[in-house]
Amino acid sequence: MVEPQSCATGASPVEAAVMHGLGVSAFQSGKVEAALKFMSRACADPEAPAVWHRNHAEILDRCGNSEAAEAAARLALLRDPDYAAAWETLGTILVQRGKHAESCSCCSKVLEEVWARQGNRVSILCLESSELPGVAALDALCGPGRRRLLKSRLQHALVEGPRRSRRL
Repeated sequence: MVEPQSCATGASPVEAAVMHGLGVSAFQSGKVEAALKFMSRACADPEAPAVWHRNHAEILDRCGNSEAAEAAARLALLRDPDYAAAWETLGTILVQRGKHAESCSCCSKVLEEVWARQGNRVSILCLESSELPGVAALDALCGPGRRRLLKSRLQHALVEGPRRSRRL
């Protein structure tokens, strides 16, 4: 196996991609510390995509480094503000750090992204059925009132049309 330290911080994009792949593989094999080393090297690439930073956040969180995990999740969102999985990861990390109000906001963003991808009608059904993981988290953190508010905004968007609907 390639040793993570052998890859300099100025690794080529191909080397960074290999480091990411090795990090994922090590993580799936239960070698969390090796995964962290590989993923850290991969994410040192200035062009590292959001998914790499989100994976890095998950591994950092698993290693108990919640502060660095939060920073990695936020970096993923800087790369792709519409990345629902990164919002969900950040929300989970924030709950663990006792930042419940901010976590609630992350849950709302997850629902926003599902709404944008699936359309208003599908999102309203998700809000009614609680089948979406973000909905359960939203209820647990913010109470059902927040879900009712989101549902009412989605219903308003259906009536008013996409041009006049406001952001959630």
